[in-house]
Amino acid sequence: MLKKMLCLILILGLSWNHVLSQNILEKIKRPVQLEDIFTWKQLTDIKISPVEENGQRLIAFVVREVSSEQNRWVPQIWLISTIPGSKPWQLTRRPRGAYAPRWSPDGQWLAFLSQHGEKEKAKTQIFLVSKNGGEAEPITDHPEGVDSFEWSHDGRAIYFLAKDPLSEAEKKQRKKKYDAKEVEKKFQYAHLYTIDLKTRTTRRITKGKYHIFEFELSPDGQTLAFVAAPTPLLNYTEQSEIYTVSVQGGPRKQITSSPGMESNLKWSPDGRWLTFAKDATQDGTYHYVAPSRLFAVSVSGGKPIILTGRIKTGLSFFGDYFWSPDGKYIDLLINAGVRNRAIRLPIKISGEQIQAGKPKILFEPEGLLSLWDRDPRGKEVAFALQNPEQPPDVYFAQNGKFTRARKITDLNPQVRHLKLARHEVLHWQSKDGQEVEGILYYPLDYKPNNPVPLIVDIHGGPFSADRLVFEMNYGSPVHLYSALGYATLMVNYRGSSGYGDEFGRAIVGHYYEYDVMDILSGVDYLIKKGIADPEHLGVKGWSNGGILTAWITTETNRFKAAVPGAGDVNWISDFGNADIGVPFDIEYFGGRPWENLQHYLEKSPLFRMQRVTTPTLIFFGENDVRVPVEQGFQHFRTLKELGKTVEFVLFPREGHGLREVTHQRTKIEKETAWFDRYVLEVKERPAPLAGPLIVHLPQRYGYYGEWVHGVLIPETITVNADSFIVPFSKSTDGRTADTLFIKSFQMGRFEVTNAQYLMFLQENPDIPVPTTNRPYPSQQIWDKKNRTFQPGYGNHPVVGVTPEEAQQYCQWLSKKTGRKYRLPTPEEWAYVAVAGKYHRFPWGTQFVHNWANSASTWAGYTVFDAKTFFNSPKGHQKLTRRALTKQVGEFPANAWGFYDLSGNAWEITARGTHFVAKGGGWSSSASELQTDYQVELSKNTRRNDMGFRVVRF
Repeated sequence: MLKKMLCLILILGLSWNHVLSQNILEKIKRPVQLEDIFTWKQLTDIKISPVEENGQRLIAFVVREVSSEQNRWVPQIWLISTIPGSKPWQLTRRPRGAYAPRWSPDGQWLAFLSQHGEKEKAKTQIFLVSKNGGEAEPITDHPEGVDSFEWSHDGRAIYFLAKDPLSEAEKKQRKKKYDAKEVEKKFQYAHLYTIDLKTRTTRRITKGKYHIFEFELSPDGQTLAFVAAPTPLLNYTEQSEIYTVSVQGGPRKQITSSPGMESNLKWSPDGRWLTFAKDATQDGTYHYVAPSRLFAVSVSGGKPIILTGRIKTGLSFFGDYFWSPDGKYIDLLINAGVRNRAIRLPIKISGEQIQAGKPKILFEPEGLLSLWDRDPRGKEVAFALQNPEQPPDVYFAQNGKFTRARKITDLNPQVRHLKLARHEVLHWQSKDGQEVEGILYYPLDYKPNNPVPLIVDIHGGPFSADRLVFEMNYGSPVHLYSALGYATLMVNYRGSSGYGDEFGRAIVGHYYEYDVMDILSGVDYLIKKGIADPEHLGVKGWSNGGILTAWITTETNRFKAAVPGAGDVNWISDFGNADIGVPFDIEYFGGRPWENLQHYLEKSPLFRMQRVTTPTLIFFGENDVRVPVEQGFQHFRTLKELGKTVEFVLFPREGHGLREVTHQRTKIEKETAWFDRYVLEVKERPAPLAGPLIVHLPQRYGYYGEWVHGVLIPETITVNADSFIVPFSKSTDGRTADTLFIKSFQMGRFEVTNAQYLMFLQENPDIPVPTTNRPYPSQQIWDKKNRTFQPGYGNHPVVGVTPEEAQQYCQWLSKKTGRKYRLPTPEEWAYVAVAGKYHRFPWGTQFVHNWANSASTWAGYTVFDAKTFFNSPKGHQKLTRRALTKQVGEFPANAWGFYDLSGNAWEITARGTHFVAKGGGWSSSASELQTDYQVELSKNTRRNDMGFRVVRF
């Protein structure tokens, strides 16, 4: 059998060593680190080409990745063919990103949006690029930028929506600082324009004191339908209506006259009907709080007709809907609790009547379907699919057969090397008997009947829901929580979407009643099942999640820590300050503050803060208009005046959500530290966790490092350029010093570990297995026969390698990753060891015996003669009973976040072909741990206490 397997491997052109490496890669899974949240690719849009060529279609999709330079997630457009085995390629490389791709009718061009102009004056414009690539060309230069656009059916023009430009007089006034704002009196309205692609001339289509939110071109290309309201203010979107206008311009015609915001406007294929979404109950009655349902209205006007009245839940937030080419059905996505469904809705049109038949389920994934698009024939579909263990990828289905869809992208292969949280969909009864659904994420080390710390993560909205998506984001980093040892509970409490009218509207007039009841009953359920530890509970949330978190701290003291973000505490001031305060507060609190003042007071947590005992960390964006920052100041100031434990973090330039990557990182770091301190009652994690990118509890879960192109590599820290007095000596006597200029570089936070070195060994069979040359079983870290390390030593520094082998590792690592690695020079090592300011040890001027793994650590006192100690009975006992290296990072870091620069393992440094070891190792006396001490090496020197760390340059 083995011979057959080997033959098969040879036939496939694979080496046995490669197969071994792949097996090892699969086995060496590590828990999620903070850095993983900012290194995965996010899929945000999908558009399928309208034209099939040579048996294939092209699919455009948008991927967002972090730009460190811009400190934000930057989108770019990619393409992939539907031919099996095709690989995606990046179409755009716009410095500020590219998004909203739209195919030309002939499938030869893509139009998209991107910023254009000088950085401070840049505006979003429409660009055009060939499907074959090349330089993208801006085709608009609107002074206020473009909001959205659509191709004409003949491909000769593009219609777009843009805000009115300022007049010359207004510009002059602003330049002179005459820029006082008259509140809600003068607006920049958005209107329709068209640009001729041949002549590049722009023509305005609509004008007037109304604001257009969206538009759609009719099937015959002669009419534009649009949704408009008297102002752009979200407080008054209920006044919006649907209108039509000729593409040539002229007067607009009003089609609807009913309350509520219309959206997602589409024409029926025959051009006689307009369909749109609106919040309403199943009987078609508009409510501000209700599921989004599909309606149709005749283009000649009349009363809108509800089409999804048979469906209990509403339209999904995650996808579009499509008419069939013959107008006989509509395909749409609907919410279904923690999931969603693709359904087909039969449509019958007779004269001026339209009605929907019984819906048919097309696809109900164990996860979430989103971003779908369909070809003009309605036969081929491209869509995104994700679940809690798999990030979104592009799928392609022919003939509408979702269950036979092919996954055609693999955007995040690194996820296969991560230990992700196991999830479970739970159902329990609330205190009054109502069934509630939620999602539980278990910690990585979970064992049944062993209660664990629990974080309750409350979703916003409230008319929203937690669903089976890949939660790898700054808002809900559940896989990071899992690696930290927490379980996470997400509750779709009453007031959530996806469960019907009664459930969603249950908290109208009953805020903080049924919703809080459902959340606390979920915690009780987990405690009763022996999953959650009642003594170690935390609660958090953003927006409405922050609102409920704040209230919960006034109702119970069972939570040891609370982290509300962007949450209201005073509904009276919210009414006048929030951009949706008027419709939101009227709906949920039964009127305006002066009409129902007592209710507003009773429902504002601000006036209950004297009850709070839970340590509270408050987050807010400084420019938030949805929940203005004054709410955060009221919350903070009240708790502080009452002598409560509270901290307040403001994020400059941020609105209701955080856009800047540094702010997202800060939010996670502070949030996890708050829970660690008050839920777990530890002031800080062990030393390895002090840095922001470090694996938590690796001795239980995985290995240090990051995954790049399938390789576990050392994590590096940037060291900035500076001049430095570098002490050095050639032996134990005679010290001198030079002043050098150190160029910027990156150096390993830790020494290279056994787990990181393992992959190098597996791919290089001529490299000998590290050897310690010790007779004691405890020192035999490596299994020479299988060329792997013994269990439990993956995070120990690799020792027993020569300088030549260390250099070969750096060369291999450079080739595998496409980055450049080498050994540090003695000067670079010394500069990092003392954090740019000379002192005798990485931590200061005085030796501390338990701050580095050395002979002094094993003795329990300062050892000046290591040889004498290890020859003593106590020292000999240490040698025979254990491997004397320790896991990297067990001792304090220096001022720059580097670990084990003294002790654990001597570190090989190189200047050309000259090698010296620095820093001392586990067998070193106190004097050898000094930063200016070094030992000469040959290229073949091998020691059982010597390893190395890498420099990236």
